[in-house]
Amino acid sequence: MAQQRTSLFRRVFGHTLFLINIGVALWLGLCFIAGMVPPYKITWLALFPLTLPFALLANLFFLFLWLFVARGKWRVVLPIFMLALCYKLLFISFGWNFFGKNDMSPAPQRIKIMSWNVHGLGIFDKPKDNGKDTGILAFIRQQAPDILCLPELYTNKGNTLQPYSARILAMNGYKDFRFQYDNTLGTKIYLGIGVFSKFPIRDYQMLALAPGVNALMCDFELPGKKMLRGCFVHLQSFLLPDKDKATLESIKNRQAPLEVARGIGIRSRLLVAFYRRSLQADKLAGVLAESPYPVFMCGDFNDVPGSYTYQRMRGSLADAFEEKGRGFGRTYNLFSPTLRIDYLFYSGSALELLGYYSPRLPFSDHNPVIGNFEIKN
Repeated sequence: MAQQRTSLFRRVFGHTLFLINIGVALWLGLCFIAGMVPPYKITWLALFPLTLPFALLANLFFLFLWLFVARGKWRVVLPIFMLALCYKLLFISFGWNFFGKNDMSPAPQRIKIMSWNVHGLGIFDKPKDNGKDTGILAFIRQQAPDILCLPELYTNKGNTLQPYSARILAMNGYKDFRFQYDNTLGTKIYLGIGVFSKFPIRDYQMLALAPGVNALMCDFELPGKKMLRGCFVHLQSFLLPDKDKATLESIKNRQAPLEVARGIGIRSRLLVAFYRRSLQADKLAGVLAESPYPVFMCGDFNDVPGSYTYQRMRGSLADAFEEKGRGFGRTYNLFSPTLRIDYLFYSGSALELLGYYSPRLPFSDHNPVIGNFEIKN
């Protein structure tokens, strides 16, 4: 009788686990579908890519679980099928390049590109100044990128070279500079995207994607008269006020529960942001498809790998993190350690990636992303 009870318990337990596995497989399937369906068609689907790393880990758990059980190994077919279907998501969510060469050194015919949302260089923390601006300027000088993109750079309303742009130009030997504001802080401060270059900039243009959301595009004349089109973006934010961000941080640190009303409000804001970003991504992707030159794109996308915005913006370009990155590659320092929302995409026909670097730094709520490239003949 005891043996029968044990056998019954094992069967029930095994079937229950398999039902959970089916749910986990559906979870990953919805993450997969969300990358193909625009949020302006099915908005709620856009939430699933936020959970993609956890959906992948759950399916990997069941893969190894069924491999090592004595009975019912046939169940391993389900996680194998789902992981095979979504294998590309596995590589954009986690960097596996722990043993490959990562060359960030300068040399002739090389170009280093850096993007960093600098969060106003500490202006949001003033009058309590923690030296964030000097830390940011020192790191830029240390890295010495040839092309530098700075979302949330702040300038004076009447002079975009002040208070920081002229210093960045002088300290790093840049020959050209462009700035386009998208927001103001008070009446005397502009916030927007700054682009600095050691190469001549040609055919500069600004594309308005939405009110307060712009993309900068320009062509860089590289050595040997080669042309490379750059696109610099800061897409729609998550629309979360500081109060909601503080709430999410408290929940993450297990300091407070999530109130139902607050949770519904946060969810609604996220869905609106997903909706708007998908429209912006469609508009920009259509423009880039007409580029006469090879393209690279960088900036703050405010969306995660596997999302519709990520897939649409990337298109046929390569993701520098996927090629050379390690771990989750976090670029946003709040909430989850899986939030990679800053990217560097590039055309493999013109550039060969030699190294990728994205250190976690205390000077901004974002981390920089840096790629070192060989210019192909």
